[in-house]
Amino acid sequence: MSTLNGEISTNDKNNPFISISIVEDKLTSSVLFVVLLIAYVYLGWFPIIALFMSIFVHELGHYFALRLYNRDVQQIKFTFLGGSCVTFKNQIERDIKPVESIVLGLSGPISGLLIIPVIYILIPSSIDSKMTAIELVFVLNIINLAPIEGYDGKRVYYGIKSYFKNK
Repeated sequence: MSTLNGEISTNDKNNPFISISIVEDKLTSSVLFVVLLIAYVYLGWFPIIALFMSIFVHELGHYFALRLYNRDVQQIKFTFLGGSCVTFKNQIERDIKPVESIVLGLSGPISGLLIIPVIYILIPSSIDSKMTAIELVFVLNIINLAPIEGYDGKRVYYGIKSYFKNK
């Protein structure tokens, strides 16, 4: 294992453990602090905690979908903008089938949305704070389905496009 700028990664494909890291640098840390401070002032802590829970579950959804298709996951990274499941170099791009692309793209947002009933039922909080958290989690997971570079929706879009092109 090697450590670089707060990231822990493994170069051993046979290692059964994945690393989970928070990408750190001065700019990211500063922006994260300001964003969290503003969010706390306007929303309180509960929606922020719910958002981070949603991001974690979202990335776990990608992780389990990758494992479903026998793809090795090297690392799960978290940044102030979200996260990413990192596979070994070029593994995800090689001979990916359209249905696999769709499943990999949808697994994160669907998993992220599954935390909404948990927030509503299990977490005690005021109704206003609970609804704000639910709205935040819902909107961010739905926006992630937009077919834009860096979003899961792009993978889903290309999977659907490839599926119908091959028919």
